[in-house]
Amino acid sequence: MYSFWSALDNPELWKGVAFLIAVGVIALPIYHYLVGIVLSQSKQISERMTKAMELRTESEKMLKDIQHKNFYKETERKRILQNALRDARTLKENSNKELEERLLNRKEEILDRVRLIRKSGLRDLKEKVVSIAVDTTEEILQNPLKESEKNAFMDAGIRELEQILSQEEQKERLLNVILDA
Repeated sequence: MYSFWSALDNPELWKGVAFLIAVGVIALPIYHYLVGIVLSQSKQISERMTKAMELRTESEKMLKDIQHKNFYKETERKRILQNALRDARTLKENSNKELEERLLNRKEEILDRVRLIRKSGLRDLKEKVVSIAVDTTEEILQNPLKESEKNAFMDAGIRELEQILSQEEQKERLLNVILDA
């Protein structure tokens, strides 16, 4: 036991105890202060992390929304383009049909006009031929020619008229001359 009491009498022990108490008195508030700073910084860091995670989640959601919208925009653009192409094709087909109908109508109108012109031209030609024949006949009848000369003259005129009417070029030329007159 002596050693226990002698150890308590040792100034070195009391210096050590005083040192530990002094270090404890100084270090304990510093420790609490440092722990408070570390806890507040960890709290700030965790708040920042939570906010960063929220922002990340929100940005991912926005990205998905934008991609979704872009997908639907692209789909809508393709649909509109297909509709426009289909409408253009339909319009082209309809315009081609209308153009064909107009051309057919115009062709029929022109053919009708040609028929009318032919009809009126033939009527005029007949009238002129009859008029010339009547005038020639009157002239022959008024001039005292022999019967054989009259018949020969008439036969030659009829043959010549048949020959002219049998040739298409001559008939067209005769029609043009008659129509111009």
